[in-house]
Amino acid sequence: MSESDSNSELFALADSLIDTANPSEQIEVYISRGSSTEVRVHNGDVEHFVSAMSSGIGIRVINDGRTGFAHAGTLDAEIASQVLAEARENV
Repeated sequence: MSESDSNSELFALADSLIDTANPSEQIEVYISRGSSTEVRVHNGDVEHFVSAMSSGIGIRVINDGRTGFAHAGTLDAEIASQVLAEARENV
């Protein structure tokens, strides 16, 4: 999957959540995804190698002057919907 396709999926996820906004509320969706690699070499030998990926979503709901927020460490669409429900409960 290309980076462009991947970014399109992230935008589609955010848009699908924002599209559920009630007339009285505003929804902000923050999506993060990244990767890191750490390599330690000593005398030509690899001593340490770690590669990690991280992702997450944060959702803020503003309704009637009150703010609710929730987040999760995954970009799964079903969990993102649960995060939105939790943010709404936190208002």
